[in-house]
Amino acid sequence: MFFPRPIAQEKDDAIDPLILPVMHSHLLGDRRRAEAFQSAIARTVRPGDVVVDVGSGTGILALFACQAGAARVYAIERQRSLVPVIERLARANGYADRLVVRTGEACDVELPERADVLVSELIGQFGVDEGAVHILADAAARFLRPGGRLVPATLDVFVTPVESSAVRDAAEPWTAGVLGLDLSAARPWFASALHAGLVSREELLGQPRTMLSVTLGASPVPPRTWIAEAEVDLERDGTLNALAGWFSLGMAPGLVFSTAPGEPATHWYQALLPLAEPLTVRSGDRLRFTIAAMLDPAAPVWSWRGHVERGGRSCGGFEHSTLEAVAVPPSSATPDPTWRIEAAREITTAIDGRTTIAALADHLAAKFAGRYPSRERALSEVAAILEALA
Repeated sequence: MFFPRPIAQEKDDAIDPLILPVMHSHLLGDRRRAEAFQSAIARTVRPGDVVVDVGSGTGILALFACQAGAARVYAIERQRSLVPVIERLARANGYADRLVVRTGEACDVELPERADVLVSELIGQFGVDEGAVHILADAAARFLRPGGRLVPATLDVFVTPVESSAVRDAAEPWTAGVLGLDLSAARPWFASALHAGLVSREELLGQPRTMLSVTLGASPVPPRTWIAEAEVDLERDGTLNALAGWFSLGMAPGLVFSTAPGEPATHWYQALLPLAEPLTVRSGDRLRFTIAAMLDPAAPVWSWRGHVERGGRSCGGFEHSTLEAVAVPPSSATPDPTWRIEAAREITTAIDGRTTIAALADHLAAKFAGRYPSRERALSEVAAILEALA
């Protein structure tokens, strides 16, 4: 299986609310993930503890903390449309008196008391690509008591060269063409993204290398620009068509969760950085490679480059970046004032602390007559604008 990842991670507050039930169904359906967090939280949270859940989503980790005996749990979630979901599930499970929802970015939220435990699952395919390292460092400093505990506590990232059947199959249209059309000119575009797919142990071309090891919540915080270099001696003949990455989490003493090839599959699969031009390699070749990332959780940028050495001489290389797939306009470009931008300006100007959402929708419908076929559509537009600006 092969699943392309977006070049830039969408902010949760920009995700269409209609997509959220599907997305969170995948998360909640990942039983390995749920069991690992439930077990770690049960081992870490003590009866009477105060717990904070950063990036709560549907509140599943907050509910696990209540199960474990927490006296109070603060669920921090920036996606406003998820707040009623968390509250509904807290009531349904008998925890409404102990679970408090706070809406907003974790860095902007203030809590009335310090917590004993911080739990969070801001983990992407590569472990670091949803901002866990930096977000949790800030959250731990502001929310935790001295000696407070985190779940997870540590994060390790691994990378190795692979001959990926998932990448090979996904690259087929860009290599062989479609119905007589040659699509090979766009193959570098296909290869300029962080993808996700299943990798078997048999597809590994060499031993994995640890690219990053961090204690979550610790200071000083690693820089947002991350560069790691490694070399791997290839252990078999094959075709190098991707670098595969995965992570392991130190969940609690004696409990480690890994997404490595060969482990039971999770919704994370493995991260894949494809090569536009696969390289034929032999046992004994040496791959030297560098992976760099700018770890903005809203839009992480990845680059990967390397070359294969045989007998001390280079025999092929690669260089890719996710920036290759992004059309970045020049700084001198002038954006067109579309009617949606004008609608957002009208709404923000009309917000005065007294005008209701219904009145804002009526104002929008009157200002842009014909754009909104129904009052419900105008209400939806106002809600989307407020959500984006929250």
